[in-house]
Order: sequence, then C-alpha cells, then structure tokens
Amino acid sequence: RDAGAEGPAPPASRPAARRAPTTRPRGSGLTGEQEQELLAFLKDKRPHLYSRLVKLRNTAARSYRYNLHRAWRWFRQWQLMPPDVQEAALAEEQNRLRVRQIVQSLRETDDPRERKKLRSQLWTAVAEHFHAEQKMREYWIRQLEERIRRLREEHKQRAGDGKRIISERYEAHLKASTQPAPKPRAPDGPRRRRRADKPPEAPATQPAK
Repeated sequence: RDAGAEGPAPPASRPAARRAPTTRPRGSGLTGEQEQELLAFLKDKRPHLYSRLVKLRNTAARSYRYNLHRAWRWFRQWQLMPPDVQEAALAEEQNRLRVRQIVQSLRETDDPRERKKLRSQLWTAVAEHFHAEQKMREYWIRQLEERIRRLREEHKQRAGDGKRIISERYEAHLKASTQPAPKPRAPDGPRRRRRADKPPEAPATQPAK
C-alpha cells in the first residue's frame, strides 16, 4: 500500500518511537552485515558458490534469498567445527567439484594421452574427496555420541527425580482444577469472500413506460 496515498497520519496517531529501518535482506533472515560477512567468506573459501549467489542476486532475487539462508546455516555450523574439520569440509566440496570437472573433460576428449592424465587426476580427486568425507562423518558421529550421552544423563536424572516430578505435576493439575476453565480460542474471523461468492445484486428497476 502506498503510504503517501492518503497523506501523512496526524501527529496524535503516530507511535512515540519509530522503529529503526532494518538492514535485513527481505526474506533471507540475515542482516546486511551478516550477508556481507557470508559473501566475503564464500568469495575466499567457496568461490564456486559465491559466483552462483552473485548471479542469482542479479537475476532471481527469491532464489538468491533462499540459497543465501542455506549458505548461512552451513557457515554457522562450519564456524563451530575444529580447524581440521573445517579444512575437511572445504576439501570435500572442492574435490567434489573437481571430480565433476574431470568427468566433463573426459567426455569432451578422445586423445589417449589426455584421457590417461585425466583418469589419474580423477583417481586422486575421488580419493581426496573420500578422505575428507570420512573426516566429516567422524565429526558428526562424535556430535551424535555426545548428544546421546547428554540425553542418557538427563534420562537417568529424571528417573531419580520421578517422585518429585510426578508430585509437582499432580499439584499443578490439582490447582488448575480449582480455577475457571480457560476460554476457548475464538475462531478465526470469516475469510474474505471471493468474487464468485459475492451474492448477486438485485436487478435495477426499469422505469415504467
């Protein structure tokens, strides 16, 4: 809606304090500062993804925001990794892209010497991708094991505190039974009628001849 279509609101109707303009890219969930931080990182560490995002920013804003948000989540996870796992995460992607490039080159050449060289490069890239992938898997397995350990400790503690937990819940429910029942939620208001649902207007009265 055009805010200036009806003129400015009278001073009495304006809020006491106006919200500062946001620097968040619309729909991405990131502030402008976070977007710049992410793009600078990607330009240095993941140039392939950086180039794709820049292209999307200029041609498909909605897709850009979606992929920017996904890249930000990956970046936040990457920041929490130990340095050796960070290197493995970058190496995994680099070698995955390298494998794709070598396979494409093999499709495009029939020269025996070139194909022999490319096959050697492909083996190296596949092996390096595998080792980086294994490093990442070991990291995530350790994360899962730590989470399971914490859950088991919490479960054991709850088992020891079972009597107290039951007593507290019982008292809470007993207290609730002495209070008036909460009012049911009001149903949503009637939806706006579609044009097809609009009742027909009465026909105009014809003037008597």
